[in-house]
Amino acid sequence: MTVTSDKYKIEQYLKASGVPHAMVLTGWFLENLWNLGSLVKTDTGYDIPMAAWEAHDKQTATWISHDLGQSVVALLNQYKDPSKGILGSSYPVVSYRFTYAEFTAAISKAIKQPVTFTTLETSGSPELDESFAFSSKIGMYNNILAPNPDLVALGVKFATMDEFLQKEVVPRFA
Repeated sequence: MTVTSDKYKIEQYLKASGVPHAMVLTGWFLENLWNLGSLVKTDTGYDIPMAAWEAHDKQTATWISHDLGQSVVALLNQYKDPSKGILGSSYPVVSYRFTYAEFTAAISKAIKQPVTFTTLETSGSPELDESFAFSSKIGMYNNILAPNPDLVALGVKFATMDEFLQKEVVPRFA
């Protein structure tokens, strides 16, 4: 059982159950940079080491503390309006899409230090390695623009990448 198949099974169960619901899905958590140590100090600056990902692979990311809560609130405040079509739908909270080459360049510019990207052979978890290998080559929520226009239409105010970097990354890493 993998993380991806668990989510799929839950979604299928909810659809079959008849229970009113909406699914909220996330990308890679941007807060992983500091919460999981994904932005690592080096002798010359910083590095983002990721298993299975290459610098040119497209990542789908969610600024959890900024975008997830307001997305859920927007759905909860409007789900009773049938014209919105919320019930039974899935909402990927897609804040940003970037390659790691783009992301490291943006971080480097913001913190005024070199930031590199390193592809690791393994994360240490076969389940995560499988998930990362799939996501890095196939992508996540490929049919959804960033930011997710369905959530924007419901009133969610996504921030720019620069706002994320200035609010969260610069104070921690500059």
